[in-house]
Amino acid sequence: MQQKSKWPRNIVKDDPVLSIPKRSQKKGRVQSWELTGPWTGLQIKVPVKFIVGDLDLTYSIPGVKEYIHSGGFKKLVPNLQDAVVIEGAAHFINQEWPEEVNALIHEFIKKF
Repeated sequence: MQQKSKWPRNIVKDDPVLSIPKRSQKKGRVQSWELTGPWTGLQIKVPVKFIVGDLDLTYSIPGVKEYIHSGGFKKLVPNLQDAVVIEGAAHFINQEWPEEVNALIHEFIKKF
């Protein structure tokens, strides 16, 4: 029987690059820039349909709505087909509004 590791699956104990994430002293957030650094500034070049809830806290951060709807987001995601905002939905839109989200995804996938 294999012994269960005490390390979460996303943390590799002995790899110096992927070791235990450092935590910010002020906010306790994981500093993952070391892991995502190679992808910084790269474009997502596949077709994308972005779906967000209007009550999602990240969507309410000052400047985010303008970034998404005024072309800033499209610079990083040049094949952005659509940005849909579901009213009354928060962060877990696929669980809160499953029929609506499934219909949007199905409509998007049918194009291909």
